[in-house]
Amino acid sequence: MPTTRALRDAIGGLVLFSVQAAAATAEVDDFNITQVAPGVYVHQGVTVGFDDPGSDDIANIGFIVGKDCVLVVDTGGSYRIGHQLLATIRTVTSRPVCYVVNTHVHPDHILGNAAFAEEGAVVIGHSRLPGALAHNRAFFLDQYSEALRTGDGRTDLVAPTLLVEDRLDFDLGDRPIRIWAHAPAHTDQDLSLLDLNSGTLWLGHLFVERIPALDGNLRGWIELTETLQQLDAARVIPGNGPLPQPWPSAGDAQLRYLRTLLGDVRGILAVGGFLEDALDRAGADERNQWALFDQHHKTNVTRVYTELEWE
Repeated sequence: MPTTRALRDAIGGLVLFSVQAAAATAEVDDFNITQVAPGVYVHQGVTVGFDDPGSDDIANIGFIVGKDCVLVVDTGGSYRIGHQLLATIRTVTSRPVCYVVNTHVHPDHILGNAAFAEEGAVVIGHSRLPGALAHNRAFFLDQYSEALRTGDGRTDLVAPTLLVEDRLDFDLGDRPIRIWAHAPAHTDQDLSLLDLNSGTLWLGHLFVERIPALDGNLRGWIELTETLQQLDAARVIPGNGPLPQPWPSAGDAQLRYLRTLLGDVRGILAVGGFLEDALDRAGADERNQWALFDQHHKTNVTRVYTELEWE
């Protein structure tokens, strides 16, 4: 994979962007935004479970400002969050939002799309994302009807219209962007995005402190993480967890967890162990390393066991 034209010394630390516009609403004032590099702004999601009232604000989402227009990376878990992000963008720049990038199908990353569709933004996604949305459409509309409800009462899913099968390069105005589509890993529709000017890598499939959630292919996710760690990037924005993070070291904990699952489940299968054995033992030493371990770890083990059972 090619290296970036990263400006490694472009910025040394975090700069908190304070919303100061006189017309800013309370919802914008409460919506934390960090400028992690010149023109790169990120809202850090909260670390709560999917059944928590604040679960529409789990994902890290944000935007990149070019001379011509703005690109948004993920839109949050509700129209409300997407609208807050859009309102915050308007306190930073009046440039149009040209693109929204959905890094994968999980609802905490895409349910705010409607707020930007109203602006005429082109939604970019993996070539398999429309199929995943169609497959989950009834479930999303049933389970997330309130999260999807727009200001005029509509509830609908906004699908991407610009699809990435391999790689996509484009420019926001003196701001080159590169996007890669991947084989199944965290999900089967994962995208990675790189802002070449600042060397900022956006990985919706990277988890920091919050336990990784497997919904694709374990071996593919390990391979993808290993491959991306060869990229020369200044920093990474994980899909979930504290930000920004140094790259490639930010991927180490996730890689350790995934490799542990692979080794432990393979070992259990090798001696004729059953799923119950894997649920009891696989990855048990990782318990104190991750938030929400008890909520998601056994689901991961079940998926790994199913993937590896007939390898």
